Amino acid sequence: MTDHQQLKEQERAGDPRLTAWLDEQRAAFPEALGSSPYDLPRRWKFDGPSLDHLEQLVLRSFGSREDFEENKGTALVQVAAWYLGEVHNQLYGTQWQCAPEPGTDSGADDDSGACADTGACADADSGAPYVIIPYERIEDFPPPADGSDRDGRPRCSPLGELSALFTDGPGRHLRDTLDRYEEPDEPREEEEQEAREREYADNPRLAAWLDAQRAAFPEALCASGDASPGTWDFGASSLDHLEQLILRGFTTYEDFEENKGTASVQVAAWYLGEVHNRLHGTQWQCAPEPDSGAPYVIIPYERMDEYPPADDDPAQDGRPMCTPTGELSALFLRGPGNHLRDTLAPYSRGSAQ
Repeated sequence: MTDHQQLKEQERAGDPRLTAWLDEQRAAFPEALGSSPYDLPRRWKFDGPSLDHLEQLVLRSFGSREDFEENKGTALVQVAAWYLGEVHNQLYGTQWQCAPEPGTDSGADDDSGACADTGACADADSGAPYVIIPYERIEDFPPPADGSDRDGRPRCSPLGELSALFTDGPGRHLRDTLDRYEEPDEPREEEEQEAREREYADNPRLAAWLDAQRAAFPEALCASGDASPGTWDFGASSLDHLEQLILRGFTTYEDFEENKGTASVQVAAWYLGEVHNRLHGTQWQCAPEPDSGAPYVIIPYERMDEYPPADDDPAQDGRPMCTPTGELSALFLRGPGNHLRDTLAPYSRGSAQ
């Protein structure tokens, strides 16, 4: 994209011919659509469902594409085109543009390539107004995956879309023109992450580890003699006892690391994670492949919105996460001011807390 393209689009968006056309359709809207047989105020709300009513109005008003083309200049057709474009504008932030002179280009020959693969955007009347994502948002819509440098922004020529209702068969609907604004990369990444987290939360490796720690818990901690009955109630204060148990059981970081695979360490890690789960609704996750990282606890994916990310967070995921074995190990590295109960503090940032 170039500065030339941006200037061209600014010219098209502010063209006096476009301004006059928009003013005319706004003024004609109440009579052209409001007095139709489909005149119910709730139907013309500039939303997706209202396009179904617009579609039926156009199909019932004209018997064929030829009939439609002959009446393209009427108030009904022009206002219908304006309404379709306005729905795009209000729902997805597009803007009106048109070539400065009637009968010149419709934008398809510029260096944006915005018209490609977006449906009936190349209207027969090449100077017809169209709607397109503003140039300032071009990065929101990456180029096509075919390796070309074409502009990926969706674009719609409403007159072309109305005309296509008569040529593309019953499977074509005006509401479908809104699907173009779905940004495929972002939703796909979210869907992949959600699916990955479901797998990480429910896999044989994690299930076997959890079962082993639950079975070993009574002997590894409850029978340790380090605390009185009732100490291991999965409350925040019990983490102080867990901390002392670890610090007394190992003398150094190296000693702890050498014994990380023992039942006492693994059950201690499980217990720490379970405190998080029971107090703050986290869940266990780990990669299903062997030797691919220790289990950890994290706020479930469906609660992500409760923990907005920091502005400088590259992952854009503000959910607290705790790897219990790492926190136990850190007791020997961070000094006497570090405590296991501090691992609960990040949950206070949640909007639901």
